Amino acid sequence: MTPGWRGGRQPAGADGGATCRVSPRARDTLARCPARPMGTRLPPQLGWELQPPVSRPRPLSLPSGSKTKHCSSSSLSKGNSVSQRLNQPHLPQVQPARSTSFFNKLPADQLWKGVTSVSNAGKKRGRGKGVGKKMAKNLNRGQMIGVGRENIVWPGLNAPILRGKELIQQQKLPQDTEREAKLIKMRDTMGVFRPLRLDPLERGWSGNKMPGRSIGPPDPIGEDSFDGFDTKVLELKTVTHMSGIFGRKRRMSMFVVTGNGNGLGGFALAKANTMPATMRKAKNRAGQKLIYIERYNDHTVFHDFFSQFGYTKLFVKKKPEGYGLVCHRAIRTICEVIGIKDIYVKVEGSTNIQNLTKAFFLGLINQKTHQHLSEAKQLHLVEFRKENLDFPGLWLPPRVARCAT
Repeated sequence: MTPGWRGGRQPAGADGGATCRVSPRARDTLARCPARPMGTRLPPQLGWELQPPVSRPRPLSLPSGSKTKHCSSSSLSKGNSVSQRLNQPHLPQVQPARSTSFFNKLPADQLWKGVTSVSNAGKKRGRGKGVGKKMAKNLNRGQMIGVGRENIVWPGLNAPILRGKELIQQQKLPQDTEREAKLIKMRDTMGVFRPLRLDPLERGWSGNKMPGRSIGPPDPIGEDSFDGFDTKVLELKTVTHMSGIFGRKRRMSMFVVTGNGNGLGGFALAKANTMPATMRKAKNRAGQKLIYIERYNDHTVFHDFFSQFGYTKLFVKKKPEGYGLVCHRAIRTICEVIGIKDIYVKVEGSTNIQNLTKAFFLGLINQKTHQHLSEAKQLHLVEFRKENLDFPGLWLPPRVARCAT
């Protein structure tokens, strides 16, 4: 074997000339071809690589009886034609490149929205609570993407990539001293946003939030108007509904109570896609479900009672004039629109707003007035007052008196 030969069979005619390094898949093809002189380019697909001749001793003679295969002239001409075709120059492939990007195609509002917005899943987890808040001054006004204190040219961001046939390079320009002064002047002339300030008597339970706030009387129905009525919000929340076509649909849910402050009151629940529609539906529906509530001397309940709805339990106590409303804030709002001025209510169990309202209205409806007590007992109702030195006074006679036997 010839020293320095790597892989494959010993080529015929290898006598110190150029040697070939061959891949295994071209081993058989190489074995049929003689060694080529230096300077001959071979097809790269065959994995051949010519190496310069090295000084080595004369190879040993082949044993007698061995046969050496030589390539025919036809196969040699085919190899030359293949190498000529492969050596022809090829045109370079030109790939189109865009000189614009989404930075200089979209307006600044959409870019900021894409950076600061929060997905629906993130909103459910409590993210992005301050995204919708209005700032005192819009600091984004006058700003440009890619332009800052350092005056730098960024190709593709604040400058084109190509200008004619010239490729724009990133470079730093002299600092613009007038830019900061222009921004400050623009911000000074900008109208200052002031948050909505309500009168302390018009505020809700917690600042400017809707629960506890007044939204006005219900809309008139034909010729009938709700004069003297006032509607207050007890609960406002966002509810979702999963549908097969539109996916998760969001709506506003509002629970309100309305009354005229003179015994008439009603409550209702309404849902709509927008806030104005929800308010309108809720107060109009509450105006259609009015109930007259009996009051003792137009300021408190007739007697102590217990009421329950679901897991909410109410213990209501009758109080004298001047005591005030000592109760849950939702019950206090209900008493204000109905006209109850003095009461004490103890809540046990769940404090769900809707359950509180229903339990309180059930207790007010099921009150037993003095007339009911007189009719049920068939006895004369007598009242004792401190103003009369606790002398008994006839209050209400029954329609049918009980006969003494």
